[in-house]
Amino acid sequence: MTHPVEINFTEVAPDQLADHPGRVALILTGHDKLPGKLPRAAQDAAKRALASKAGQALKPGQSMELAFPSGMAADALVLIFLPNASTQAEARRAGAGLGAKLGRSHTLVFAGGHKLAGE
Repeated sequence: MTHPVEINFTEVAPDQLADHPGRVALILTGHDKLPGKLPRAAQDAAKRALASKAGQALKPGQSMELAFPSGMAADALVLIFLPNASTQAEARRAGAGLGAKLGRSHTLVFAGGHKLAGE
């Protein structure tokens, strides 16, 4: 039997990302586009991961996870590649991939001003 996930929408300032417990998921529009308010160590690790062979191979809707990012209270930083003008299918793929990684801990999904194609 599955249990529905409780979802709450709350506006969070980028400078609050470092203090968020549980998991932090970032929806990125490019392989080099990170929020500027991430702690320097976490930002460097995320840039290195995204520049790696695995990071460059990410297709729209796919993600990678960094455990215990330095300088952050989070247990994990999930990087989701979803370029601007993504299709609804790509957005659903991203949501399904994120849902599979949620576990039982609280997750903050930071999407910035992301828009789907046709919006």
